This record gives sequence, structure tokens and C-alpha cells, in this order.
Amino acid sequence: MVGTALATSGARSLVFRTLNRQTIPVIEVNIEPQCNVSYALHVTEKCETALPKLFDQYYALSNQASSGPKTQTKPTPLGTLKPTSVI
Repeated sequence: MVGTALATSGARSLVFRTLNRQTIPVIEVNIEPQCNVSYALHVTEKCETALPKLFDQYYALSNQASSGPKTQTKPTPLGTLKPTSVI
């Protein structure tokens, strides 16, 4: 969920139907979070900076998982995404 105020019924319905399932992870990237559910992940940073970092991390982990035997490695930090930004 990226930068929505959940002002339209379509956006609100889609997000809350997904949240009600509790089996699908929901990540909200929004400077002003609108979804106050404890099991949603909030990234309070501009999407222009947060999304490239999130996708870089995703691709790094995907490449790691698909290459050879599994070894314990630490994921690359997301840079300026601070632990206090994610609830």
C-alpha cells in the first residue's frame, strides 16, 4: 500500500479486506500512516526513497536464496530506514 489516504471506498475496501485475512503481509509506505492495525508494517518515509531500498533488499535476498547452498548471512541494511520508522 503506497501513499494512499484511503479516502475512496475502493482503496479502503481492498486494504481492509486484505488486512482482515491476516495471512497476507501488508506494508504501508506513507509519511502519514492511515492504517492503524497492529499487524501491518508501516514505513514512514517518502515512497520515492523507501521503495527503491525495499526492492533492492528484496532482489538481494532473492538472489541469495536462489544461489547454491543456504548459508547464514546478514541482509544488507536498508540505509536510512530507521527502526523507529517501522512499527
